[in-house]
Amino acid sequence: MVAMRMPWTLWRAVLADLWRLLLLSTAVLVAIISFIAAVRFFADGRLGPIDTLRFMLLAVPPMMAYALPFAASFAATLAYHRLASDNELTAAYAGGIPHRAVLAPALATGLVLAGGLLVLNEQVIPRFLRSMEQMVTRDMTKLLVGSIERGDSIQIDNLIVHADSVMPLDPARNPRVAEAGVIEWLIFERFVALEFGDDGQVISENLARRAELVLYPAPEDNPDVAARAWLVLEDGVRQSPDGDFFWRGAQTELGPFDVPDAFNDNPKFLTFGQLAALRHHPDRMNFIDQRRRTLARHMAIQDTRTTVQQRLDRDGRAEFTYPGGRTLTLFARALRDNGRGEWHALHEPDAEPGDGPVIVEIRNPAADGAARVERRSARVARLRPEAVAGIRQTAGSDTGLTLRLELTEVSRDAGENGALGDRSELVYDGLRAADDPLDTLLEQPSASLVALARERDGGEPHPYLAPYVHDLERALLRLDREITSKQHERWAMAASVLVMIACGSVVAMLLAQTLPLPVYLTTFFPALAAYLTISTGQRMVHNNGPVWITLIWLGIVALAALAAIAFARLRRH
Repeated sequence: MVAMRMPWTLWRAVLADLWRLLLLSTAVLVAIISFIAAVRFFADGRLGPIDTLRFMLLAVPPMMAYALPFAASFAATLAYHRLASDNELTAAYAGGIPHRAVLAPALATGLVLAGGLLVLNEQVIPRFLRSMEQMVTRDMTKLLVGSIERGDSIQIDNLIVHADSVMPLDPARNPRVAEAGVIEWLIFERFVALEFGDDGQVISENLARRAELVLYPAPEDNPDVAARAWLVLEDGVRQSPDGDFFWRGAQTELGPFDVPDAFNDNPKFLTFGQLAALRHHPDRMNFIDQRRRTLARHMAIQDTRTTVQQRLDRDGRAEFTYPGGRTLTLFARALRDNGRGEWHALHEPDAEPGDGPVIVEIRNPAADGAARVERRSARVARLRPEAVAGIRQTAGSDTGLTLRLELTEVSRDAGENGALGDRSELVYDGLRAADDPLDTLLEQPSASLVALARERDGGEPHPYLAPYVHDLERALLRLDREITSKQHERWAMAASVLVMIACGSVVAMLLAQTLPLPVYLTTFFPALAAYLTISTGQRMVHNNGPVWITLIWLGIVALAALAAIAFARLRRH
């Protein structure tokens, strides 16, 4: 009966000591790490004093993923070292209690902690990480003002913005602005912005003495957008990289620009089930969806060019709808790409731009039902998609592909009404070709869109589409690797608690005659190496593929081997 009670008595003593040290060391480590995580945002001005305390509380569960393995190893090392140095283990061995029975409390604690940490990693921590991120990024005014005041540039959609100073204004104090629904209002002084196209190249340079940024609420049907922005430039210029002026004067507007919701862009904010679903629905990630939309737009551009060319070949004309219910008909025989995203309309297939006139006819509806027709003759006619031209489309830009027609050396004639005058340049924006394919292509998921782009040219995408196809494929591959790396990282971090607590307790029993600090350091450095292999392996899997999964688990296996070797030596004594 005494032999049966001895293990329970020993286990209760070990568990009490182990959990007391575990809770104390975990609390200290979590408090320190949470403070370190919060203080940099407080120093940058992103968080106030009260928000900093809230941020620290939100950081407690995420920081436990890092603190718990080391706290468990520390607690097990001290608890079992005290048990051994007080000769309680010697008494236990004399009473017939085997080594594995003595280690049972540590292993049971390790299993409980590993299971708890796995649940934290897969369900709780992603939600808290999302809440932490919201605190430092949802207040856009603080974020934008803080970045400008530090001399940093900020990114708004496809704009990189820099200014000498920025001043936030309260929209509620201006009735006109408040009634318009503005949620944020900023004034920039000595403003510079670079606008980038879908291919990553600079398409416009914007300089202004003063600029206003207004943010409106995000559209309800698009959860990936945090807000919608407009810029008003005053006393400045807007020009192409080649020096061609788009605007130069007192005031102009740029926008709208979508400000994406950053929280859908990182799988670390997703739970286990959400990560698993993401493999089959990668378009839920904003950076994937943006590339999908870019590819769809360029496929639509390619299809539209082909359709227009076929109609010119067949009929010698192509019709476009024009804002206001008008119709624009282009009379030409061919389109020629000039290599800069522009198509020159030619009056003959073998002609050169400027060789002969290109006729444009505009049909305007009238109240009495009779259409008024105007004809224009241009020496040069350039047609290009507005998305490539660098002109931002309106809030519903994904509902169709719009084109821009630029005419040079234009003579205008309205038939019987006589000449209406000549113009050196005339521009028509917002043209839409019949059978616009963009809406249909945007309904396709990424995988289907890539397959469709490759099927067009027998397996390899058309040279025009190849950069966008390869970019989307690389993004899909990186996302798949990141999902794999995140899942294995979470599992390995949970397993590390069990391995570290086992290693700490066995080494403490083996080195009973050594001081506690050297004993702990004997297990701390291998445990630190195991954590580094998990972190490094996760990045390697993300960047280079699943072949590096073994690196994630290498430190865990090595630490388990160290515990097994120490246990084998302990049994021989």
